[in-house]
Amino acid sequence: MSAISNNQSVRGWQKNDTGATFSSDPWRVQCQCQPNTTFVVSESDRICTRLSLQPTLAQLDSTPAQHAVPVVANPPLAESYIRQNDFVTIYPEQSPLTFGFQVYYCVKQPVNDLLVIELWLSVQTSTLESHPQLRLSFEPVTENHQPAPLQETAPGQILSADLTRGLIVHPLDVADCTWLNNSDSIRVGATNSRKPELLAFGGFMEKGVIRRMRLQLVHSRQKIASHHWQQLVESFANSPLPLTA
Repeated sequence: MSAISNNQSVRGWQKNDTGATFSSDPWRVQCQCQPNTTFVVSESDRICTRLSLQPTLAQLDSTPAQHAVPVVANPPLAESYIRQNDFVTIYPEQSPLTFGFQVYYCVKQPVNDLLVIELWLSVQTSTLESHPQLRLSFEPVTENHQPAPLQETAPGQILSADLTRGLIVHPLDVADCTWLNNSDSIRVGATNSRKPELLAFGGFMEKGVIRRMRLQLVHSRQKIASHHWQQLVESFANSPLPLTA
């Protein structure tokens, strides 16, 4: 892991009544886990990206790639805690949900102009049959607080048109992700200003099984060159599985 430059002020994670905040000048990461899970990345007090996560009520006969699935508002929080560079949130299996889920927010130590945040998602169920599913909304915003145009550089890889923010789904997990509404999703090589919504998991799962997924949010104060973007993707693809996920 790279060292933090000497001119950066790092305060790490600090818990509050609704979640936690991570600060490392000029970056600020605000995670709210109650009443809903939202995640905001700011640079020098300017909001750069919003991300929200909600469990869904996917049914056994649902086809999540083709239509919206009802979400569960205000899922109960069982526990949240800070462990080194990670903020961990645990949501129990509780009606109407037929599964529990966990989210680990791991902030890689910021180096110069780059901030990388890794999300580790996991779902499990105690029921004989379930379709655990999480819906993520990824919304980079412009300086005018409007949705930033986005492009999908490859399956599971989204980069803002200004080349400063991106989302990477680990290559091993791409098959477990689906864009909500195929007709409205962004496509490889095309630019779209719609807020992409990603459905994670959703397949049939039996009691006792745990499924996991990893994603990375990338933020840069400078434009990310194409070769640098590929280096980030390859580094993530080759990274070892976290021991705590």
